[in-house]
Amino acid sequence: MKKIQLLILFIILSSISNRLSAQQLPLYSQYMFNPYMVNSAICGTTEENQLKLNYRDQFSGFGNGSYNMQAFGIDPTPKTISLSYYRGFHDRWSAGIYLFQDQILPIKNLGFQATIAYRFPLLNNLNMSLAISPTFNSLSFDNTIIQPNNPADELVDPTFVGDLEKSSNIDVNFGIYFFNDRFDFGFSVANLAESEYIGIPSIEPSTNDDFTNDRIQHYLLHSSYNFQFDWASSWAMVPSFLIKSTKVTDPQVDLNLKLIYMDFFWIGSSWRTSDNAIVPMCGINAQFFFLGYSYDISTSPLASHYAGSHSITLGIYFNNKKDYRNVRKRNRFFENRSGPLYWYPDWL
Repeated sequence: MKKIQLLILFIILSSISNRLSAQQLPLYSQYMFNPYMVNSAICGTTEENQLKLNYRDQFSGFGNGSYNMQAFGIDPTPKTISLSYYRGFHDRWSAGIYLFQDQILPIKNLGFQATIAYRFPLLNNLNMSLAISPTFNSLSFDNTIIQPNNPADELVDPTFVGDLEKSSNIDVNFGIYFFNDRFDFGFSVANLAESEYIGIPSIEPSTNDDFTNDRIQHYLLHSSYNFQFDWASSWAMVPSFLIKSTKVTDPQVDLNLKLIYMDFFWIGSSWRTSDNAIVPMCGINAQFFFLGYSYDISTSPLASHYAGSHSITLGIYFNNKKDYRNVRKRNRFFENRSGPLYWYPDWL
């Protein structure tokens, strides 16, 4: 029964959206509000300590017309909640934590990550950060949600009816990050050790390839640049991209664009090539807090059956008691810099 449920788990996750195929990380559009989710080397690279809470309701309204869903009070829409905090405690050292819960129907994925990062000046106007992050994941399958039409079916194991199955995994993530006040470029690898889930047996089909329950390495490449429109500290434009890939999937590309006013209010949009989704977003970046909202508009065949996906992020900024070096400044407009990585377009 465990093997059947494990297969059901991957079938459900893969059929809901193309972008979830073979992806084990809950990375959605909210990484635009919290890039620490993408690359742990970003830990401590800002001049303030950051606490961020995110909630995402995916495929809102999906299944509302289902009698079975309403009768049993089951919400079929995936929901993700995450909490992260990082702080610098030296000119070069910083630490952070990241927790998340990703749930869809009976499947719940809980994760924890602890980060230690080291940053240093690489060039005259370019810094580098390296991070290592041990991780812990717990995967559970709640059989109490499953209501078989025929309890006498031979595929239904009465041993697991009403039971909660769990498995766990310990792995490690690695990140590298190049940055200054306007430019950044990073690369990270999640599930570096590709360790196996404890408590779930591997399946050996008749083919030569074994189906194992190992974590899969995820590769993430990202970059952005802050173009300021004028020297009056008013408007800026930030194009960025994120490329996600694994050893068993094709690369998935996110193209993003943000327009920022006075480093306070911003609007933007993202295009995910994996599922042809357009994601408008907006946010407020005040002195001590951050608030961001995004709405996913999908063009997939499933789009007519749900009202979209909502994501909201709340952040709190804590000033460091010491003015640590080798960090990105909050307001990048007030300092005139020079060098090839601070290029200013004359035509604007």
